[in-house]
Amino acid sequence: MGVILDELRQVLTKHIQDSGLVAWFDPDRHYKSVLDQIQIPGCQMLVYDGSYYALRAAAEPLVRGPEPPRLLVYLPVEYDDAHLPLSELLTLGETLRPGVMGQANTKLAVIARRALKGRVAETRLARLDREIEENRLTLADLESLNRDGSDIALPTVLTVLFGTPVAEEAALDFLAHSGRDAELTSKSAVGDWAQTLKTHFGVAATDQKSPADMRATLARQVLAADLMEILGDDTPPALKSVLTSKDSSVWRRCAYLAREWRNRRDLALSYRQLAVTVERTLHLESIEFSEELLERVVTFVGLERRLLRSVAARLAAKEDAALTQIAEGRRAGFWAEQEPDLQAEWTLLAQAAHLMGRASDIESALKRPLTATELITAYTRDSDGWCDLDTFHRRLEKRASSLEFAMADPPAEIEQLVARARHRYSQIAGSLAEVFLRAWKADSFGVSGFYRQSQIFETVVAPLCREHRTAYILVDALRFELARELPALLGKEFDARLQCVIGTVPSITEVGMAALLPGAASGLRLSAAPKLQVTIHDAVLRNRQDRMDYLRNNAGVPFAELKLEEPANFKRKLKELSAGPGLVVVTSREIDQSGEDQMTSTREHMEKVLSHLCLALRRLAESGVERFVITADHGYVFGEDLAESEKIDPPAQTGALLHRRVWVGKGGRANDSYLYTTLEKLGVSSDLEIAVPWNLAGFRTAGPTAYFHGGLSPQEILLPVLSLTPTAWTGTQSARKLLWELALGSPKITTRFMSVRVTGQSQGLFETEWPKVKVEVRAAGEPCSTPVSGTYGYLEATGDVAMRSSGTDPKTTEPNTVTLMLTGKVPSTGLVTVHLLDAATGVELKRIENVEVLIAI
Repeated sequence: MGVILDELRQVLTKHIQDSGLVAWFDPDRHYKSVLDQIQIPGCQMLVYDGSYYALRAAAEPLVRGPEPPRLLVYLPVEYDDAHLPLSELLTLGETLRPGVMGQANTKLAVIARRALKGRVAETRLARLDREIEENRLTLADLESLNRDGSDIALPTVLTVLFGTPVAEEAALDFLAHSGRDAELTSKSAVGDWAQTLKTHFGVAATDQKSPADMRATLARQVLAADLMEILGDDTPPALKSVLTSKDSSVWRRCAYLAREWRNRRDLALSYRQLAVTVERTLHLESIEFSEELLERVVTFVGLERRLLRSVAARLAAKEDAALTQIAEGRRAGFWAEQEPDLQAEWTLLAQAAHLMGRASDIESALKRPLTATELITAYTRDSDGWCDLDTFHRRLEKRASSLEFAMADPPAEIEQLVARARHRYSQIAGSLAEVFLRAWKADSFGVSGFYRQSQIFETVVAPLCREHRTAYILVDALRFELARELPALLGKEFDARLQCVIGTVPSITEVGMAALLPGAASGLRLSAAPKLQVTIHDAVLRNRQDRMDYLRNNAGVPFAELKLEEPANFKRKLKELSAGPGLVVVTSREIDQSGEDQMTSTREHMEKVLSHLCLALRRLAESGVERFVITADHGYVFGEDLAESEKIDPPAQTGALLHRRVWVGKGGRANDSYLYTTLEKLGVSSDLEIAVPWNLAGFRTAGPTAYFHGGLSPQEILLPVLSLTPTAWTGTQSARKLLWELALGSPKITTRFMSVRVTGQSQGLFETEWPKVKVEVRAAGEPCSTPVSGTYGYLEATGDVAMRSSGTDPKTTEPNTVTLMLTGKVPSTGLVTVHLLDAATGVELKRIENVEVLIAI
């Protein structure tokens, strides 16, 4: 009988002695297979076999006899199921079952912890409960932990030196730290330690070896055992001779030690360093591993990189949901936490896989006839909206550009996968654009259930600003899919309602921004003078200043004007606004020109706009703004550069307007390559005609070949209207009340990728949600990093991470390893600082000073 069964037998015996009759519930049937090994002198046992009637009949003569009963009733069912049919029987004795308080708790993890305490490492005991609940450990497995020899105490000198009598804990300490080496030598304990390593782990170490050599040998033994236990019968012959012991229990103990070592976050750096050395000595680069074997192995980083390339190559060849799951799992795995570039690469693979999967879903859906209204609904719906395709593409491009910048020679398999994902996006986005535009034309450009952009002010804004202090936030090129992420970022701080409206053609800034002004629904008109001229009730609106002057004169309520990217000026300018209802107009930087000239800076702006919005909303709410309406002038398409074959001739070389995506004028030539109609038919007062490519093609003219707007694709013409009401919140202050710790993945920064581990701790009862935080590297006070990913809670839209409680301590966060990519602003040599910021307020929570940078050029 094992030590756990001994402990259980003692518990049952005590309660039989005290109460005579014991009803023992075991709903998970952990103990059913060992009932024949539990014998209590003078005690009978009854086992429930599916009939409560038969059980009561068998128990009746035993409990009604002249002598007090000594009866154990085993019930492999839930207490709630049995307590009514067995109520009379249960009242005669005592009940034992999992989860109750005190000694009546027979939960397997509780019995095992008591039995194995002092025999198995505390770190192992701490995880028993979870592993049992997950059905990863049985009673037999738990008994084997003891039988494998962990209960053999270390010699006294080693117990004192390592601070534990458990060989496993001492071995982990020895592997992770070289600080004990001098003590082993000075206390003449090298021989004792060599014998311990031989007895417990089969290491052929002698006292003639130095502690450093013994450490290398032990690392080789336990890591090789871990690899071979994973591979099992598929272990390559070249590896089978590595283990120095033929005892299978020793192998299992070594493999278990490797897993413990890898799972201990405080020991992860030592594992990483020694695993790289061991992998080199085993010459694994010369051994072939099948794809299936690579998917099972987690021991060595070289095999992890080999798996990554394999998964990338297979995804590039064929979409596969199983491969997507591998990428998702590995990007949160051990090696992704230890090697920041690996985390970035696995995340890129996952994004590419999601993009291609969504593309296939949309491709299938487009095979059936759909009206324009059905297409708009599918594109903008909350769950699984087709605009997911644009979100996945935006994220893919962000990561791909990061890798291209940070890595001199990215793996060819990843480059091939990114190329395929980009092609699939262009292919399906183009098909969607053409199907939508042809369906819209077939419906005579009418759409039921959606109002137009020019109606936003009268329909949404005007009623609010007459009763509330209202912020009207006009964001250049805020695409619907991007706005859709904002409510989740704000969480409980705002009540949100997102609607889709039909934009105004042509979808360019001059027209779109004018369509958002008072009177646009009835008075907006486009004319050629000779270039395109925009007017509302005869007021000419040439630029931003004209539009703001017009809005100030026609708002009908007190008015203030702010710039989104300048939140420091909000409070001062709002003081100029009289008390009570009013209109606060917030405009963003206009990105169209940069999109046409500098695509990199445009991508950066697109990624930062949600962060700007979150900060602005909080600042404005704190300053007394009661309602918010966020919308855009137009959307955009941002993909690959157009090939020459994707460029088409415009209806005419002259006109009021000629962009890559739109021509406006008179007397042009119709062509099958583009839609040709009048602006009047598209709902705009004008005597001009318009031409727009059916798909994502572009006119042959000067201008950008990757960033487009002006056309009628869903990305360009379906716009967001986000209405927000602030709620009472406390989250913006909570982060400053916590203790924060930052730990770098390596002491020096030697590559463009780096990792920072974040942990937070509450000094008291932490009752609110854990805050969102941001990690940032600065050189000479200027930010020089971009967040790439996190272990969990990473928010793609902003780069923030949402922290969560540890599973074992609700007052402490689960550690979160954040990967950052250093930008061109970081010096190749020198010192930088690492900052932890409250994502809601930008307040600094913690920093690491004087981090050395040494990046090879």
